[in-house]
Amino acid sequence: MTTQTTTTHTAGATTPTRAVADRGAARDASGGACAYANLNLRFNPFGELDPDDRVTVAVVDVDRWTHWLASPCHAVVFLGDRGRGKTTHLLAIHAAWQPATYHHFPEVGPAPTLPDTGRLCVDELQRFSRWRRRRWMRRVAEQAGSIAIGSHVDHQRELQAAGFQVITHRPAAALTPALLVEAMNRRIAYARRHADQLPIIDTEAATALIRDHGDDVRAIEHRLYDIFQSLTEPGHVQV
Repeated sequence: MTTQTTTTHTAGATTPTRAVADRGAARDASGGACAYANLNLRFNPFGELDPDDRVTVAVVDVDRWTHWLASPCHAVVFLGDRGRGKTTHLLAIHAAWQPATYHHFPEVGPAPTLPDTGRLCVDELQRFSRWRRRRWMRRVAEQAGSIAIGSHVDHQRELQAAGFQVITHRPAAALTPALLVEAMNRRIAYARRHADQLPIIDTEAATALIRDHGDDVRAIEHRLYDIFQSLTEPGHVQV
């Protein structure tokens, strides 16, 4: 068995792609669209996105992870606290790694029933009791399945004991101003109305956001949501 711990995050181009903008234009602009017309936006880009939208704007090296998971008995653990990109990574992998299934353990309510085979994406696995979790891992390994996991706990040793080869990855550990510029501007491009100028998160703003919030991307998004609520015109955003 091999183990690899990594914090490397390889992303795409730093300019929001036309595809992101085009897919964003297809979203229903009803409701709050007019409130952001002065920003050339259909909605506040830092509000809660549905899972499909989150996949569209995600900055995730999907090819890297699907290549790793293509081998039997391989696993990746996306590790971190709340707001550190675990769910975004799992959703992006699930969309590209078909026929994968996605399962989420809620904070309250009934736990999902996990399959014992196939391609599995499991979020908040730390909420699954330890003994049941270990039995489930062994059953998946026996069926030569592969697993992508999001968790606040590193399950590397449990997975190794079950027979998996494991990569543990902290998505937020690689957060830099350049990566934040790309991720936040992709969200803005997704909300655009027309081809005119948009608000821009530049390196200076990204540096200030990381200084204030560290690697808590969710807190950064909440901060930007409030800023965009009172923003009056496109251009470089002051934070």
